[in-house]
Amino acid sequence: MSTPGCARDDARGLRTMANRRTILRAGVATAWAVPVVQLATAAPALAASSRQLTITASIVSWSNSSISGTFNLQVTVKNTGTVSAVVSTVTLSFPSGWSSSSTIPASGWSRTPTGNSTTHVFTPSSTITLAAGATTSFTTTVDPQTNSVVGAGTYVADGAGLTVSGTSSTSGTVVVPTVIDIPGLYPNIVISNGSASWVRSGGNYYLSATATVTNRGRTATGDLDVMGTVDGVGSSTGTATNVTAGWTFRTTPDVHYERTGSELASGQSVSWGSTRQMTGTEAGTSGTLSLTARDNDNGSAIVTDLDITVPGSSARVATGKGEQDSASGKRSASF
Repeated sequence: MSTPGCARDDARGLRTMANRRTILRAGVATAWAVPVVQLATAAPALAASSRQLTITASIVSWSNSSISGTFNLQVTVKNTGTVSAVVSTVTLSFPSGWSSSSTIPASGWSRTPTGNSTTHVFTPSSTITLAAGATTSFTTTVDPQTNSVVGAGTYVADGAGLTVSGTSSTSGTVVVPTVIDIPGLYPNIVISNGSASWVRSGGNYYLSATATVTNRGRTATGDLDVMGTVDGVGSSTGTATNVTAGWTFRTTPDVHYERTGSELASGQSVSWGSTRQMTGTEAGTSGTLSLTARDNDNGSAIVTDLDITVPGSSARVATGKGEQDSASGKRSASF
């Protein structure tokens, strides 16, 4: 049996142990808290003196659309950091499947090797120092060799990447490379920059849509059509209105928009747009408009489709009709 004095001593000992544990735990927490504060304050200092060069490149023109055609490549180096940096080299690395290629050095730049190669290194004739936000660029002519051809009438497969990288003599500078596509000898039709919106007029719902159609291939298109399909926004009725100049709305042999007056040349972009009245319980609700294209004169043309999100009409919400119940199913229709 413990005596009152012993009980007080035990209690005092427990309090002492508890206090020591508390101090130890506080000490551990403090030890971990210091690096966290240091890291938080170190990040802005690092960002304030970042060194980064970013490379972009694009094919600006082709000499012709034949198998022996050359192309002009524009290369741009931009200082996307916050302090100045020196541009040392820019390297072109051609896609797998190219056995060789030749380039013509741009003014103010030298090139190694001087003969045919799958890799060409460009070095500025004099030091190029770029301040933050500044750019430097050059254009070189690239001649793919005939033994780089794969298949009938094409270079390598469409979309094969040409890598453009670089180096800097400024310590700590990160150089961000780029990869660009090398198109084949056929049209490459890309639909992009799409948008869609509702117009409420006379108690009816009209769906308006716009997009950009670009030929990124090496050859011009032939008879070019754009077709649209809507899902979940009702059925189209009547003729199309507000059709962008250069396009004609057709309903035979199917619903489509025909490019009229001229073909789409290599590298050319044109606008497309149309408005259709939509009927049914889904008119004015949210859904999808899908756009595609076809080249009626070239079955090998590549087409990149586009899906456009159609937002619900604010006018429909204001009338209290809300959205169509998804359980009832969404219908597809031509646009």
